[in-house]
Amino acid sequence: MSTQASAPLPAHSADLPPFRIGEFTVVPARNLVAGPRGEATLQPRVMHVLACLAAREGAVTRRLELLEAVWGDAVVCEDSVTRAVSDLRLLLDDAPAAPRYIETIRKGGYRLAEKPEWLTGGGNGDEALQPPRRRGVTVAVAGALTTLIVVALTVVAVLKFGSALRPDPGPLAGTPLTAYPGVESQPAISPDGGRVAFAWAESPESGPDLWILRTDGGRRTRLTEMAGRETYPAWSPDGDRIAFFHAGDETGLYVVSAEGGPPRRLLALDELIFGLDWSPDGGALVFGANRGSRTSRLQLLDLNSLAERTLTEDTPQTTCDYHPAFSPDGAVIAFIRTGPLNEQDLFTVPSGGGPLARLTRIEERIEGLDWLPGGDALVAGILRPGRSGLWRIAYPDGELSLLPTLCPTPTSPSVAVLSGALVFADHDFTDDVWRADVRGDTAGPLLESTRRDYAAAYSPDGARIAFLSTRSGRAEVWLSDAEGSDPRRVSDAGDSEPRAPWWSPDGSRLAWASVRGGRSRIVVLAVDAGTVRVVTPEIGELGLCGWTNDGEGFYCERPSARGWEFLRVSAEGKASAALVADGTWLLGEDAAGRLIHTRHGAPGIWARAGDDDEPQLLVPGTTCTGWTCLAWREGEIWFLGRTFTGRTFLGRHRTADDFTEVLRPVPGARGARLSIAPDGATALFEHVARAETDLVLVADPGWR
Repeated sequence: MSTQASAPLPAHSADLPPFRIGEFTVVPARNLVAGPRGEATLQPRVMHVLACLAAREGAVTRRLELLEAVWGDAVVCEDSVTRAVSDLRLLLDDAPAAPRYIETIRKGGYRLAEKPEWLTGGGNGDEALQPPRRRGVTVAVAGALTTLIVVALTVVAVLKFGSALRPDPGPLAGTPLTAYPGVESQPAISPDGGRVAFAWAESPESGPDLWILRTDGGRRTRLTEMAGRETYPAWSPDGDRIAFFHAGDETGLYVVSAEGGPPRRLLALDELIFGLDWSPDGGALVFGANRGSRTSRLQLLDLNSLAERTLTEDTPQTTCDYHPAFSPDGAVIAFIRTGPLNEQDLFTVPSGGGPLARLTRIEERIEGLDWLPGGDALVAGILRPGRSGLWRIAYPDGELSLLPTLCPTPTSPSVAVLSGALVFADHDFTDDVWRADVRGDTAGPLLESTRRDYAAAYSPDGARIAFLSTRSGRAEVWLSDAEGSDPRRVSDAGDSEPRAPWWSPDGSRLAWASVRGGRSRIVVLAVDAGTVRVVTPEIGELGLCGWTNDGEGFYCERPSARGWEFLRVSAEGKASAALVADGTWLLGEDAAGRLIHTRHGAPGIWARAGDDDEPQLLVPGTTCTGWTCLAWREGEIWFLGRTFTGRTFLGRHRTADDFTEVLRPVPGARGARLSIAPDGATALFEHVARAETDLVLVADPGWR
């Protein structure tokens, strides 16, 4: 390799052979780094930066050179290079002040502190990897501009608070598959798991085209280049063809060879479709569309006769049937049904027609589903505020269990029917925490960084704020003062996933759920003393909903046959019987000890002391339709709402006199949590600064 500073930089990481720097072995062709803690998979652009530095063998590489070589024509700023180098230093445990691996050259660029040792044995690097692979260690380091840092260290079964945890499966070890500018969506993995078809819109102004990418790291190839939008790719059972929907001139369903070529229209359509799948016997397509109906219904297209048949009917309780997926044996079709209040659940229908069966009763937003290879379960992306993720749904009983990942919002899962490999879309948001004066015009960022800051909550005295942030490289719990100053990290989650923090009623403690594998722990921090203890509930995976009013225990949730059940967990982990068995969202506990919550199948906001207690309607469903981010303060329900023109506003409802008022607009608000200051003067909410989507591959989910 040339050692000249002017030596050309590699156009692709794979152009370089494996090499070693210090304790680390790098395999550019596989975006892989092996070190003392095991193996790590890098985002392609982060690896490309490292490959460029290695190619110069200790000579300086200017920042502008890195921008041109790695990002090409993409519109980015020099901060992209800084963040990529920061990600590399995090992985290599390298300190900028005393670098062992990457030196910053003032007004120059970067260089490797030592020359790489080039290794032989082929581009895939199997022979070069030393030490041997350690079980289950994956670190997915996010690239600049596209996804946040994701770190999974699954060799450690101790939550670094000094409390030993029971060994259990770690999060699904995902590898970044794409990191392109724009939005990659609707992934469909081939039956053998070797290729992924997906829709890619490079910019908000461009309609998506379909592309194919090999899962072994090969280059992407364009599948369509039509005037309009191509979406919903679906593989034929033999993996030779892809069906898709085209909107534009000659809108309709099309099929194209997986190797490329001219597409052929199968069915002309005048409307959009909502999901598409190919039957296991290759003889039919199923899709959702408004074919002469006010709502989307499932349609079956026979590929021999091109005759259509309607599988689901329009009902007053239905606004959309969509995203159908054939079971592996082709006997039934699972799909998402949306109700009149935009609540969603999973249903199935026989592929030959017949009565529907309801699979879930969660009434949450669902983004994508697919069957597991054995046909005994499905996986779906469920966007439950504060607990979004991939969920396994047993078939036919509908039992739900969380499939932990280290991605903030995984959706659109697709499973290879032969290999079991999984690909999903990872929605990467850069959130800031904003503060708004309830009665004034002032609103703006209070907590902001180059990473995600979210799930903020005022302490009971209003002096401090607890929040989640990925500014340290992964989601952790942080504290700041009421002005957002002096932020400090107070958790060390390791390979677990912390959820939203909750203040104890007296403000002396913080609690948050820490999820790993199929189990939850409740981590309790004594804020001033800094001591931590871990409560392990006696029943599996639970979500934390807050403290009991006496501060002696917690309210938790888990899915049930009737919706979500809410139960009390003691400080020792002892769980009560279900207090509410048909809930959907728990707002809190009032002064009389009643739980304030929403219910499955019963619009409105309700109060009751337990499952045997007769529920009392506090807010009618006609009043609270469209309310999100519900927050309970004694006698008041605060919420985010949306006007008919799409603008978001902050509102408040008084339960004593059934009075609802719109307080102020809050543009850009989103997320799961709204926190009101104790004096009611200000509100904290999440604000989206940037949103992108990339694809993640799990080559061996070990379908647990």
